[in-house]
Amino acid sequence: MANDPSRPDPLTVRQPKQARSKARLEAILDAAEGLIAVDGMAHLTMSNVAARAKISIGSLYQYVPTPQALLRALADRFLSEWRLDIERFMSRATTPQELSDAIAQILWRIYCTMRERPQLREIWAHMQADRELAALDLEDSRRNVGWIVDAMVRVGAVGDGDREGVATDVLLITHLSGSAIQMATGLDDEEGTQIVRAYVETSAARAGLPAPSSFPPADAGT
Repeated sequence: MANDPSRPDPLTVRQPKQARSKARLEAILDAAEGLIAVDGMAHLTMSNVAARAKISIGSLYQYVPTPQALLRALADRFLSEWRLDIERFMSRATTPQELSDAIAQILWRIYCTMRERPQLREIWAHMQADRELAALDLEDSRRNVGWIVDAMVRVGAVGDGDREGVATDVLLITHLSGSAIQMATGLDDEEGTQIVRAYVETSAARAGLPAPSSFPPADAGT
């Protein structure tokens, strides 16, 4: 049966155009993330989100048609932040060493963010447990592969004709980074840093890049 175009996509939140509506959606997502931070995913119900956001349940459903769409929107929000980091740091790289350092910076910043906001760990874990949302996460990894491979060609780490050969390794590295960082954030600071360092160095070697100049990166926040 064909999809009914009049019905909202159960995986997609409404994307408002007006500033007031955009602010309302952000307030909904802030409320949901706040609930997870305080009480965990078990208390992430639509009624609890509506109450915390101080809106009616009917208004909530106008923006977010299903709990699954809410989870996707929360995941998309922090994934979009990381995409900006990927573009920003990698665009500066002009040599294979600088690209390796940029990837180390990106992964270190993700690790630090997930330590500071442990609710992101729960969101990510629940996203992986949902078949449709996990497929969307894989799509996001594939987009990142394109940017990374383009950067590898640009800095001369691989030839233009080697794109297809390196893409599989980069996809593996990119998609498993979430699991590695998820693991690291559940450990104490010292062991967590060691895990992220080991993943970064292993990934660089697999991609044919030099090891990062330092880890943790001295300038990861710039």
